[in-house]
Amino acid sequence: MSHTDYEALAVYEAVGISIEPKPEFRSDMERRLARKWGDGSATWAEGQCKICGNRLPISRGVFEILGVETVFVYGCCDDCTPIRDAHYSRTANEDHGTSRTPWWDENCPALYKELVDDVPDTVRRRGYDRVTQYVPSQNGKGLVITGLSGAGKTTAMWALARELEQREYGCTFLTAVELQRQLSEAARDIKSIKHLTHCRVLLIDDLGKEKLTASVAALLWELIDSRYANRRPMVITTRYGGNDFEARFGDLVLGVDIRRRIAESCEPVMF
Repeated sequence: MSHTDYEALAVYEAVGISIEPKPEFRSDMERRLARKWGDGSATWAEGQCKICGNRLPISRGVFEILGVETVFVYGCCDDCTPIRDAHYSRTANEDHGTSRTPWWDENCPALYKELVDDVPDTVRRRGYDRVTQYVPSQNGKGLVITGLSGAGKTTAMWALARELEQREYGCTFLTAVELQRQLSEAARDIKSIKHLTHCRVLLIDDLGKEKLTASVAALLWELIDSRYANRRPMVITTRYGGNDFEARFGDLVLGVDIRRRIAESCEPVMF
């Protein structure tokens, strides 16, 4: 990965806004974003301007707590408002800049795009609505979504991913297989998993689908524990529960610890 690609990724992980990887093509807003967030050392927190990182007036935070989303559509201060408006005015006239969810458009599988836009009757609607209405909060509480295959857990997860991107919450979406691959590489090559521990919201689909070795399970525990300690929410789907879930992690003690930490950091949603 090139430096500029890493810079763009770091900005997205910090604030959930996609920027042009090539500096020469960036808008003033994208250049300011890169200066503040591009080195990966800082992460946006509620009450900060998403562009420059400065604190917003307290009155704006009150509006967000009350659920009035218009105040935080872009989450920027008065100084950054002109360059934000200029950026979106420019991209609104470009064919590739019209979507508010470019990451979701590119990465969501075609099947789930169709299901999200036309939710089938087989999906457990009560659970689906609870998932899609989830909003990350400062207490770091996430969701753990359980239920049999075909109940709509993954559809709800993709719908939530789109909602989070629309609201400009940075999120990372991984299937259990992709998570296992990244953790296995990190365990083998002693690579950092900072991009997973520091992202705003981590979405993991079908945890437990692949049995983990003890070393990979230990790294998963580290990931979950770090996010819990730093109040960074996770949203997890799994078809397993109880002892069956604990048995998916190679070491029974680790399985018990992982299950307990997820229960402490996530509210349950049944499908």
